[in-house]
Amino acid sequence: MLVLGFTIIVIFFEVIPRILNDITLISDWIEQSNRIDRIGEVEKALEISKKENSRLRKNIGSIVSNYEDKQKISSVLSSIDNIAKKAKVSLDRIIPKEVSYRDNLLLQPIEIELTSQYENYYNFIRFLENSPKVIIVKEIAVHQLESGSKYLKIDTKLEVYLNL
Repeated sequence: MLVLGFTIIVIFFEVIPRILNDITLISDWIEQSNRIDRIGEVEKALEISKKENSRLRKNIGSIVSNYEDKQKISSVLSSIDNIAKKAKVSLDRIIPKEVSYRDNLLLQPIEIELTSQYENYYNFIRFLENSPKVIIVKEIAVHQLESGSKYLKIDTKLEVYLNL
C-alpha cells in the first residue's frame, strides 16, 4: 500500500507536471510555427505591395506629367481665345491635336476654324506672333463665305511649343 501511495505521489508531483509542461511546450511550438507561416505570408504580401507601389508611383508620375501637359494646353487654348477676342475674329472651332515631342520640346498642334474680315485676321496673326508663347503658323486656308461678303472662313494650323 505504501508503494502504491508513493507511486501516486510520484505520478502526481513528477509525471503530471512534466506532461503538462510538454503539452505547454508543444502548444508554444505550434503557435510559433503558425507565426512563422504568417510571417512568410506577410513577407509575400509585402513584396506584392512593394511591386504595386512601384507601379503606382510610375503611373502617378505619368498622371502628373499628363496633368501638367493638359494644363499647358488649356493655357494655350485660353491664350488663343483671348487673342481672337482682342483681334475681333470669331472662333468657330479649336481642335487641339495629339501632343508630340520634337527635339526634347513639347509640341501642341492646333487647328483653328474662324470667321473674320481680312484686317482682323491679319491682327490675329500679328498678336499670335507677339504672344509670350512660341506659336508657329503652319498653314492657312482662306475661303470666301459669299460673293461680295467682307467675311472670310479661315482654317489655320498652328504649332505651339508648350515647354518654352
